[in-house]
Amino acid sequence: MQQTTNSDLSRHYLPRQLRHLILQEYLSGVKTARQLSEEHGIPMSTIHKMGQRWKAKNSCSFVSTPNPYPIMSRVTSEEASELLSENKALRRRLEEALLRLEGYEIMGDILQEDTVSTC
Repeated sequence: MQQTTNSDLSRHYLPRQLRHLILQEYLSGVKTARQLSEEHGIPMSTIHKMGQRWKAKNSCSFVSTPNPYPIMSRVTSEEASELLSENKALRRRLEEALLRLEGYEIMGDILQEDTVSTC
């Protein structure tokens, strides 16, 4: 993840999911405030304050294993199958575009060789 400075943090808002992930890792003991500070470029004091505010507002604690797919839990099976088919179609289009690009590069190389050999 891109490192940010203290002045950047005062001007930028931490996305809710990132803040939640940081809190989850910190409060569950998976990572220390120092590790999270270095990883996300957030001052340790900010991480400590976020943890204190969360504890003051909530009585329950985070579980030790974070949910890596918080958004996917809200997706229905029908939406998931649509996303999978869209993913397959996009992968196929990407593969075709890469093959086309490779062909253009080969044609460019051939054209360049012809230009050099005729000079």
